[in-house]
Amino acid sequence: MRAVYSDVMKTLHDEAFYGGVYNPSEAEYAITLVRKMIDEFKKS
Repeated sequence: MRAVYSDVMKTLHDEAFYGGVYNPSEAEYAITLVRKMIDEFKKS
């Protein structure tokens, strides 16, 4: 979980939000990972 958080934080927060630079496919992938994690948490 921590590895996913780190990757998502770097992609969506650091690069996209602060840097203003992002690859749309990477952002979409990161969002998909977050959605999957939320779904797994809901199942628990």
